Amino acid sequence: MMSKVVILIFVFFALIQYFSFPVQSKTKKSTKAKNVIYFIGDGMGIASITGGRIWKKGSEGAINLERFKHIGFSKTYSSSDYVTDSAAGATALASGVKTYNGAIGVTDPQKDPTGQARDLETLLDIATSLDKAVGIVTTAHVTHATPASFYAHVLSRDQEGNIAQQVKDSQLKLLLGGGRKFFTSNSQHGISTLEDLRSRGWAYIEDRDHMSHEHVNKDDLLIGLFADEHMDYDLERREQQPSLEEMVSFAIEHLESNPNGYLLIIEGGRIDHAAHENDPKNIFGDLIAFDQAIGQALEQNLSETLIVVTADHETGGVALNGYGPLKDITGDRFLGKELNFMDDHKYFVTFASGPNGIHEHGEGEISKNPAVYKQAYASHTAVDVPIFAAGLGAENFAGFMSNVEIPKNIS
Repeated sequence: MMSKVVILIFVFFALIQYFSFPVQSKTKKSTKAKNVIYFIGDGMGIASITGGRIWKKGSEGAINLERFKHIGFSKTYSSSDYVTDSAAGATALASGVKTYNGAIGVTDPQKDPTGQARDLETLLDIATSLDKAVGIVTTAHVTHATPASFYAHVLSRDQEGNIAQQVKDSQLKLLLGGGRKFFTSNSQHGISTLEDLRSRGWAYIEDRDHMSHEHVNKDDLLIGLFADEHMDYDLERREQQPSLEEMVSFAIEHLESNPNGYLLIIEGGRIDHAAHENDPKNIFGDLIAFDQAIGQALEQNLSETLIVVTADHETGGVALNGYGPLKDITGDRFLGKELNFMDDHKYFVTFASGPNGIHEHGEGEISKNPAVYKQAYASHTAVDVPIFAAGLGAENFAGFMSNVEIPKNIS
């Protein structure tokens, strides 16, 4: 009798498991979003997100990233190193293939069965094959590692002149950011890359005032270059440069008239740069600017739009430390020392590495936001980075996954 009961219980649970699998597969949405807005916070980790919130709104405040209900984590290692650089990290996010540090849109020859680096298909290629409009917005050079990984193919990220020349064959409809010098000083047959683009029908803007559809036709191929180098940190932004939120709002308006939808890739590129410099105020300032741009995207129709937010890696090993009154630790008071607490409580933001090293050759003054390991430029770290998703298909981004799974779930 006992054995029959055990068998019946086993059969009962086996049937539950058997019939549960089809139900689970049916609840996972197979319909693809008409529009995809893909945010990449370069160098953004959990500490920079938390720090941005505390700096801007205090510990009890809230930012747009907290509106997402589907959250996961991405493992960021490259094919060559357990700590990725932006080129390999962005190539993985663009193509779904891991490659070596420094590579833009090409395979790792050490892993490729041909023994050579080959061009990778990216989300941009897939989107254009579906007749979608594609745009890229960044606060860094438009030829920098993250944006370039979606439209260019070079063996080294340092080949920014070559990357600029690949824009004309990229099928992009819109490209906004910095790095003007790579388009004006770089030439073929005596014609600058920018002149070449304009001769092929691209409209060009270089300041905030002309970033409107009073000056630009929505059908135009458009390149906007708002700085010779990277765009300014948001807290230091000159009036002629648009904010990231303004660029995103304009880009959506420029792309959304396409009846087949659009893919918009957005990089908060200077979060990473501030972290490399052990500069918490600009980390948090650009993080909040990135978050405000995300808020703009969240206003879209999420029944036909997928929004994904992630990072290529974390930079600097940012940490939030010390104790202090809940209401007081915000704004500039969060950046260290100003409240004159006991010595072991005064460092609120610190770093694992970078120019603010605690010791240099065994000596040296301790900085306001110290780094444990002295380096001229803070390092990336290997820590997993967050993924946030909203809209159609957002449930596919919850849980732990490799960074190469993110574009596969988008496409």
